[in-house]
Amino acid sequence: MWWVRTLAIIASLVLLGACAVFGWGWAPDIERRVLISDYTNSASRFLTAEPGLHIHVRDEGCLTCPAIMLVHGSNASLHTWEPWVSLLGDEWRLVSLDLPGHGLTGPHPTGDYSLDGAVEVVEFVRSELGLDRMHLAGNSRGGRVALHYAQAHPDHLDSLALIAASGVPPAEEAEPETESLAYRMAQSPTLGPVLTRFLPRSWVETGVRDSFVDQGVVTERMIDRYWHLLRHPGNRQATLTRYALPRDYSAYERAAEVALPVLLMWGEADALVPVEHAHAFGRALPLSRVLIYPGVGHVPMEEIPEQSATDYVGFLNALDSLSTAQDVASVR
Repeated sequence: MWWVRTLAIIASLVLLGACAVFGWGWAPDIERRVLISDYTNSASRFLTAEPGLHIHVRDEGCLTCPAIMLVHGSNASLHTWEPWVSLLGDEWRLVSLDLPGHGLTGPHPTGDYSLDGAVEVVEFVRSELGLDRMHLAGNSRGGRVALHYAQAHPDHLDSLALIAASGVPPAEEAEPETESLAYRMAQSPTLGPVLTRFLPRSWVETGVRDSFVDQGVVTERMIDRYWHLLRHPGNRQATLTRYALPRDYSAYERAAEVALPVLLMWGEADALVPVEHAHAFGRALPLSRVLIYPGVGHVPMEEIPEQSATDYVGFLNALDSLSTAQDVASVR
């Protein structure tokens, strides 16, 4: 019968289309040894925090100089700090790390992706490297981790830098944070589990490009790095677990307790964490200074590395001449 043949043709076309889509987005895990070969450098080392948790750390620059620890954002890795490391390494010790569920650290053996868990990883790295005092800088979710760390371990910090940090509660937001494409898909009960095997490179590229205004900064190698490191065994499931956690705004609510000088750095055109959040943090943190960059997106340390690094070092150098809380307040 003609209609039977027609249905068979339609079914075949649908099946072929589904296979084509699946093949287009099929992205299995990449072996850890391959990723380590591709994304470590001579400064990379792995610190064992507990059985099954090996923190990827880079300890670079002037190892006898004052230390800065750098904490990346959600779905990023320590590679986001490479521009600053290359610019600041002559006069500063730069420590960067991959948080659990990110980069080459891979998943946490107990599935702990909480902010408190991230804080204790930062503290473990500090202690393991023998850093009694340090400056701490964090971008996006890494800024939220940094603020939590400052409240949990203030005795080890000389200053704090929050770069497009998340963590302002909805009631305080002039505009809500814009959830990334990856976040929206991961939150879907249908699409979320699929992402552990299906992840088109173009989806990752969209997420990366959303973080920048100057698209010339986004390279094919950068996109590949994000795509590949998400495919470290366990990282995608870690992302789903992390995104399912309830939002924790306690650090912002206790911001007035932070007695450290804080530099707030924000791109005015940040499409993910609106610039209004910089001013909210500025009002909440008593010893803070706000720097806004026109025409810049979510990651100033990558989009305008020279300018942002110069401003950050200027902030740090000014601290040397400050001796009292009143002096620190004068940098606002």
